[in-house]
Formats: sequence, C-alpha cells, structure tokens
Amino acid sequence: MKIEGWPKVEKVLRHVDTIEGLGIDAADVDPDHWRHVAYWMKAGEAPRPYTAERHAAWRRRREIGK
Repeated sequence: MKIEGWPKVEKVLRHVDTIEGLGIDAADVDPDHWRHVAYWMKAGEAPRPYTAERHAAWRRRREIGK
C-alpha cells in the first residue's frame, strides 16, 4: 500500500492499531482488505472496519486454497 501525506498515514496507522487491538497481526490480514483501505484512503473516505469474523473467513478461504 502506498499512502502519502501524514494525515492519511496517521489514519492507516490507527486502522492497524484497531486491527491489532482485536488480537490480529496486521501482516495476516486479508490482502483484499488492505487494497480496500488504500482505495478509500486515497478517495478521502473511511474504510470499513476489519472484524474478527472477516478475519476468520479469510483464514478459512486461505486454508481451502492450499
């Protein structure tokens, strides 16, 4: 993800903090979610939150694909 400008970077860092607050390593988040975050941040909008349920679904999809 490439985000420029401190205000946007700060928002992404807060988003990462929120995800890590759920006990999820930000590096293990669904790559589609990070694309979503980048798209909405560039558009000046707030991305949807990443939830434990969404993460569980991502982990199941990843297991099926192995």
